Amino acid sequence: MRTDPARLVALARLAVTWERLWPALWPTAALAGAFLGVALLDVLPRLPAILHGTLLVATAAALAWIARRAFAAARVA
Repeated sequence: MRTDPARLVALARLAVTWERLWPALWPTAALAGAFLGVALLDVLPRLPAILHGTLLVATAAALAWIARRAFAAARVA
């Protein structure tokens, strides 16, 4: 295994970036996982159309809002 200093610095930067991003992104992943669970359980088609649509739009808006806050908190462009 190479121990080139430039490679080690790049790996360290990658690790720090991941450590900064993960705490900010886990709420987005949790909401996406919850939505996926509801979708796989086939709950949404059983709802009235207006409620089904409202939940889809609300979930998409919540995902966008949480992701935007996450990237702002992590200071990632």
